[in-house]
Amino acid sequence: MTDHEEQLFSGMSEEMHKHLMWPPPVFNLLNLVPVNGGLTKDWKFIGNISKINSSLNSVRFINGPTGDRTVGPEGPAKHNFRVVSGIAPPFVQHSTKLENGTCLSGKPCLKVNTSQPAELVAIFTDFNSQVRYFEGKTYVVMCCAGIAIDLLNAVARDLDFHYDLYLVADGLFGVPRNNQWDGITADLVSGAAHLSFTAFSISSSRVKVIDYSVPFYYSGVSCLSYSRYSDVPLSAFLVPFSIQLWVAIFASLHAAAIAAAIYEWLSPFGLNPWGRQRTKNFSLASALWVMWSLLFSHLVAFKAPKSWPNKVSIFIYLFHLIVLTICYLFTLQVLINLWGCFSVIFLATYTANIAAHFADLFSNLEINDFHDGVVSTHFPLIDELRTFLPLQLISMKTGVARSSASEGYIMKENMVLWDHVQKYRVKDLVEGLEKLRNGQLEVLIGDTAILDYFRANDPGCNLKLLGDSIFDDAYAVGMQRGFPLKNAISELILQYNTYGFLDQLQRKWYGRVPCLEDSLNNLNKPKPLSVRAVAGVFIMLGCGLLVGIIILISEHIVFKYALPNLRKSPKEGFWKSPNLMFFSQ
Repeated sequence: MTDHEEQLFSGMSEEMHKHLMWPPPVFNLLNLVPVNGGLTKDWKFIGNISKINSSLNSVRFINGPTGDRTVGPEGPAKHNFRVVSGIAPPFVQHSTKLENGTCLSGKPCLKVNTSQPAELVAIFTDFNSQVRYFEGKTYVVMCCAGIAIDLLNAVARDLDFHYDLYLVADGLFGVPRNNQWDGITADLVSGAAHLSFTAFSISSSRVKVIDYSVPFYYSGVSCLSYSRYSDVPLSAFLVPFSIQLWVAIFASLHAAAIAAAIYEWLSPFGLNPWGRQRTKNFSLASALWVMWSLLFSHLVAFKAPKSWPNKVSIFIYLFHLIVLTICYLFTLQVLINLWGCFSVIFLATYTANIAAHFADLFSNLEINDFHDGVVSTHFPLIDELRTFLPLQLISMKTGVARSSASEGYIMKENMVLWDHVQKYRVKDLVEGLEKLRNGQLEVLIGDTAILDYFRANDPGCNLKLLGDSIFDDAYAVGMQRGFPLKNAISELILQYNTYGFLDQLQRKWYGRVPCLEDSLNNLNKPKPLSVRAVAGVFIMLGCGLLVGIIILISEHIVFKYALPNLRKSPKEGFWKSPNLMFFSQ
């Protein structure tokens, strides 16, 4: 054997030795298939593959909801992404789930109680299996529909990917607290979710940790209130002045009338039985008629008093009305305490106050800024350093959804208002709407688009926006940093906007609703006063007529029964004294 042959044989021996010691690997292919009617699963051998050959049995794949079985390999694989969402009607809202487990509209979405990526993978693996062992334990299958869900279906169809949809565990959208994010933003940051489709606002703090597509809907931040029928009290016409002031007004009026009548009766030149060539008497009734006429600026014919004290007193009375009216306009409380027993009412003052009262009773509150109704200390340096206080919102039960973009805006713009709304903070806008209806909240701050949907679908059309949007806002698709389909999704949204698809979605979910149409038709129209608003005046008039009838009957009784006896009394008696004419007509 030559050296060359010996070397070749030696090399072959080493190769054969290695082959015998480490044979080439052979991989068996197993398929997990349901057995026993789908109650259990078992591994079935379908072939093997090695370095030099492969053996594969026929594999039947189940395609579609009909369960059709096809032989051979399945089509090209698609990417599968986890999509997180949050309830925000009409962008994402619950829809009806049928008895067979399918959704009447929308897509299945899982309600989970975790935000850990590994646990979510296990949950969706179980959900996509034939037998869902953990349904009802770690997750609940629900149905979600809305503008964002329709947009998600369109994007998944055009970009050819699958998705697993779930609702964020804490129900929040996400704001930073102690350098930690919560809600949807936290799931995108941690990798629990790849995408977010809902009314997810673009904010300056969120763009630092996640990526966004171009906006698909433009919105804002507004205030919503529940308008209740204002029950006008019967004493509404008396509201402009306090009870003490009313008593002081009429006490001073009658005191002035009595004084005027006494002045005229005791004056040697007055209209009295002792005056010179007097055919008329200025009695107490005449004085009351004069004072009541002057009080309400009513021009009537009356007996002009002749005595100088009365002329002076009437002039002083008129001056008294003017001065006290001016004082009342500026310092009513001081007037009540110091000059209450001498106060009178002037018609112009009453008219102005009753008009202001009814205007406040029926007017609509408008909030166009988180600084509406600011308080100034009149010290420029202090005013620059202090935080402005929005009186209208601070004085009301104002709520906001926790970890929403609206709360983030308030936190950024006005910390005083933010501290106030923490007492009335709600989990989401749906909960806030319920509290608004039952009176636990007076104002709800939230996204204009969502509040408009609530207002449009309110059964009694009692919800109203307080002014225009305070901030401009926009909704976009949230995604992980560096998501590979970011540009593709943005281009699709721009195409949808160009072709009118986004407008179609808006018309589909908002549509023609009577509440919004009525609001547009009644915009800036004054509300007419009903009879109920002034019912107290009519009641007072009716009482006056009733008292007049009683007095008329009394006069007839006195005239028929008492007067004949009084005429028979002696001339020097009390009932025939001229002084009784002081009380006559």
